[in-house]
Amino acid sequence: MTRLLVYSRSNLLEVTVSKMSADTSVNRAERQSDFWVFRGIFRPVYLEAFPTQFMERLAVDARADGTFRVDVFLQGVKDARSVEGQIETLDGQPVGAVFSAAIPKKAASSACKQGLRRPTPGTRSFPHLYQVRLSLKNAAGTVHTLTQKFGFRTVEVRPRDGIYVNGVKIKFKGVNRHSIWPTSGRTTSKALSITDVRLMKDMNMNAVRMSHYPPDQHFLDVCDSLGLFVLDELTGWQKAYDTEVGRKLVRELVIRMSTTPALCSGTTATKADGTGNWTMTLPGGTRKGDTSSTRGKYSTAPIRSTTGLSAAARVRCSTATKSFSPPSSYTASTTGPRRGTR
Repeated sequence: MTRLLVYSRSNLLEVTVSKMSADTSVNRAERQSDFWVFRGIFRPVYLEAFPTQFMERLAVDARADGTFRVDVFLQGVKDARSVEGQIETLDGQPVGAVFSAAIPKKAASSACKQGLRRPTPGTRSFPHLYQVRLSLKNAAGTVHTLTQKFGFRTVEVRPRDGIYVNGVKIKFKGVNRHSIWPTSGRTTSKALSITDVRLMKDMNMNAVRMSHYPPDQHFLDVCDSLGLFVLDELTGWQKAYDTEVGRKLVRELVIRMSTTPALCSGTTATKADGTGNWTMTLPGGTRKGDTSSTRGKYSTAPIRSTTGLSAAARVRCSTATKSFSPPSSYTASTTGPRRGTR
């Protein structure tokens, strides 16, 4: 919007909101499913001002063994030549050494590595968070700084065994949650998020599934802080988005997973296809079946790499990910509960 602004005076931004989308697949996946449909804007909308050279976003991958990786996506880079980072406690005390990565001229990416010998990973009920402070630098000094909270955590899905977080087997116990409140509709707040998370934890729950759309950012922040696993989800469990819209939404889902310690999985869709069978949309592709097993490929590591999602340059500290086929015990059925390890 920069080119539309007049800097010598106040500017006015007007927004027209329609109850229905101009895209038929959005209406099919959302408005025509079992959602309450409200008018107006119920999620935060704001403008941000950046320097001409800036870090657009970060993707953090911090493992329980102290391995740390960050992808820094850049915009407008001209004379910036490096990104410098420092891991800190939440009160700003440095942890470990400063690290940096060069940005070669005309290069789309640059690699770096960093790690801590004895990080504090925390537990499922009592998370331990750090923050990383990153600075984009040129010859004159720092041109942009970003700070991102994170936790050291490794998520594994072991075939025919279960899900492990930092080497400890986890059994998810929780509920589905809609973003809605009796007196404010879909407009919620951080205070309501704290109320909901505390209620779930008081009932000895350790997980929550987003049904059936990503939540407000403040809800994820509260889950990070108080300790609740989040199974994120995109709409489409009854009727699907088209490919163009679906790709945009999956991209945003993965981007947000890359900076949210509480997120441990992302579901694109589980939906009936109108024939009595179920269509399972998995990271490895879409498969159809009746009551037989439905299999696909998942990543054993948290989703952190966002390769190919942005044309922006990035500074990348990378590690490899592995994939596996989930056990055949997984059953998708229209007549009973869906059982097994996903």
